[in-house]
Amino acid sequence: MIRDIYNITQEEYNKIIDLHKNGKIVLYIDNASFRQLFCDNNSKNIVKTTNTSILFQSIIISLLFYIIPIYIIALSIITVYSFSWWSFIVLPLFLYIWFIVHSRASYGKQSIVLSIFISILIIAVSIFYIYEINIGIADSLILFSILVFNSKLLYFLTSKFAFDLLLKNYKFFAILYETKYNLKSFTAMVWVDSLDNYLQIEQVKKSIHNRTLKEIFNITFNHNNKT
Repeated sequence: MIRDIYNITQEEYNKIIDLHKNGKIVLYIDNASFRQLFCDNNSKNIVKTTNTSILFQSIIISLLFYIIPIYIIALSIITVYSFSWWSFIVLPLFLYIWFIVHSRASYGKQSIVLSIFISILIIAVSIFYIYEINIGIADSLILFSILVFNSKLLYFLTSKFAFDLLLKNYKFFAILYETKYNLKSFTAMVWVDSLDNYLQIEQVKKSIHNRTLKEIFNITFNHNNKT
């Protein structure tokens, strides 16, 4: 196998996939780069080289990505109209929450179950309760929940499409393995790590999370004692 075209051989690929399926290594992807791949015309070179059709994936991901500005414009208009002067607080809050969710959604595999539940809950409350109080506010909440869910769905499907291709297509995997999508990318599109390193990273994350909660609790506890 020519390594200046494909970064690993067929045998190495088979071993990586086998170890991944058996839970002995962890396969990582850069969701942001794959989102670019599915939306970018430059991906035609990869498609041609690997004989892989990503037309269906590109249509779905592009639709979810390019509709975001429309949602934001509509949300901004309705929020300003419905909340009046309060929109100077509410709209930035909506956009800040969406930005955080959108940014975090681009990391690793995504779960969408919780997002579906929260979106349905917000929409249901808006339709069956808030509509009776203020239709505009209800519309703003519905659009906001759709915007957030759209971002979660965007990267959930990006991850799913990417893994489906990587686990079944040697050429697609080999040409992207440990390769950055472009000069602006911070990480490779596909890489692997040992299970031990993965567990250590997760333990550090859990430790930081628990420490942060403990610090918050101590600050609150000490503040209440002083008052």
